Amino acid sequence: MKLLVYALHPISYQTPIFKCLASMVELELRVVFGSDLSLREVYYEHLKAYIKFDENLHLGSFNHKFLHNLAIDDRKGFFSRVNLGVIKELLVYKPDFVMIHGYETLTSWIMYVCCRLLQIKIIFRGEVVSEGKSYHRGLVKRVKEIIMPWYLRGYRRVVFSCHANKNYFLTNNVPPSSLISMPCSVDNTSISDWKESNIARVAELRTKLAIENYDLVVMFPARFESRKRPFDLISAVEKLDRKILILFCGDGPLRETMEQECDRSSVDAVFTGFIKQDELFCYYSVSNVITVISDKDPSPKALNEALNFGLVPIISDVVGTGADLVVDNGFIIPVGDITGLHSALDQLVVDRIKLRIFSARSIDIISGYSIEQSCVNFIEGLNGVEAS
Repeated sequence: MKLLVYALHPISYQTPIFKCLASMVELELRVVFGSDLSLREVYYEHLKAYIKFDENLHLGSFNHKFLHNLAIDDRKGFFSRVNLGVIKELLVYKPDFVMIHGYETLTSWIMYVCCRLLQIKIIFRGEVVSEGKSYHRGLVKRVKEIIMPWYLRGYRRVVFSCHANKNYFLTNNVPPSSLISMPCSVDNTSISDWKESNIARVAELRTKLAIENYDLVVMFPARFESRKRPFDLISAVEKLDRKILILFCGDGPLRETMEQECDRSSVDAVFTGFIKQDELFCYYSVSNVITVISDKDPSPKALNEALNFGLVPIISDVVGTGADLVVDNGFIIPVGDITGLHSALDQLVVDRIKLRIFSARSIDIISGYSIEQSCVNFIEGLNGVEAS
């Protein structure tokens, strides 16, 4: 089977999947990227810095091409990917299947229309969920509600990554028989290798932060913006009569206000600024808890990563992967429930046995969410199309 994949640009959470698919004998894979965004330094307003996201991309492990992009600005927006070269790719490569990531760029729609005209079987992959506060205002949201059921009918298969993602597709009239399960995964094997190779670095950071002086270390890896609700965590920790350290790993427009609030409320916190994945892993390693308490978060890969390090999750009830990854290893609370967040943290501080049990369960749960299993499921799904 020949598969052509269109992706926005190389992303460290996607390219290991392409690497795995390329290793499967049943498949001949080619990936076309709409931009080389992650391979060059680009200025990001919320970070006030030029950043290059080029870690762990495995580009030497699969057949790929960067398409010429006619866009003026490729950071975001419908016209951030204008790749007319996809038409030639379809005609020359002659794939049996085309997988399109998302629907939010002009290129994805060009591929969609061309595949329909050429009668090439297409597969949709997007981690959209219905849960949580909408990213879009009323009119855009309404237009999407009208268009999406029609749009998704053009796909022979639709890939889902979690229960909430699956429910979104079912709500938009995708037949259950058309769905392929590729559970939300990160590269567990690489993380395991990293842990074995960085014991000394972790010990150094543990000493630097005086971790032994704290009853609990809570990690908040996110962009510092209102929808991530960082002040909920500060308020909850302020009410705890314990020695708690918050690791705010990231950056964003709210950073200065967050620092001021921590000072005002005498909450111990470390603000790392923007850090790349390798350094982020060090902070996972010295933490006990991860909080993902956003207004909306379809598929936060930080949650998957944190479970690999045995962190106990406290998440809001709109996190798309919550029902999959937080079972009997943590807490799911309503969005904005500071009392519930305080209670969950207090339980983990007081009951150290529960903390250890939940930590072990996190590692057990995440072991079932591997890239390798996702790729096996995907191949089986393609075989089902071939047989039909």
